[in-house]
Amino acid sequence: MESEVEKTHGKLEWFLYMILLPVMFTVILTAILLQFLGYNIKGELFKWGNSIPYVEKVIPGSNPKPLAEASAPPKVTDEIEASRKQNHELTQKLKQEQEQLRKVEAEMETKDVQIVQLQSEIGQLKRQIEEAKKAQEEKSNPDRDVAQLYTSMSPSKAAPILEAMPMNEVVKIVKVLKQDERSAILAKLNPTIAAKITSELLKGE
Repeated sequence: MESEVEKTHGKLEWFLYMILLPVMFTVILTAILLQFLGYNIKGELFKWGNSIPYVEKVIPGSNPKPLAEASAPPKVTDEIEASRKQNHELTQKLKQEQEQLRKVEAEMETKDVQIVQLQSEIGQLKRQIEEAKKAQEEKSNPDRDVAQLYTSMSPSKAAPILEAMPMNEVVKIVKVLKQDERSAILAKLNPTIAAKITSELLKGE
């Protein structure tokens, strides 16, 4: 009887020292290495234990969080959220500035068109002023009035009258005549007088 008990006790010691302890040591060492390498051994054990009926009741913290989620600091999450919010605000601000820029460009184009129109109107006003000034000068020029009197005559009738007048007066009258009117009258004048008038005209130019 005692021999059978000793045999049984010997088998248990052999199983304990030769199989169970080495296996437990290997498992514990492997778990430590995996945990050191970043694997969530604790979470996997909790997950495995929670899948066993009745055992899940004695394991604290059922449904453990994944390692990445459990180890994520709340501060990092807050910074990410703040960065997203800041990015959204900057995007909205950029859109507003782009819209404002488009409005300014449209206003500048409108002003450019207005400037071109004003320049055109100014040019027209200048031409009108010059024409009015020229017309006023022509109206107020007594030499022109006298010249108009001679142009109403035929060149053959005007020539003898001009020959009888002082040279300086004749030059003033002929100077304000148009080119064709001047040529017609000079052709009817005495060649000597016509030459003197032409000489005086050239001096004036």
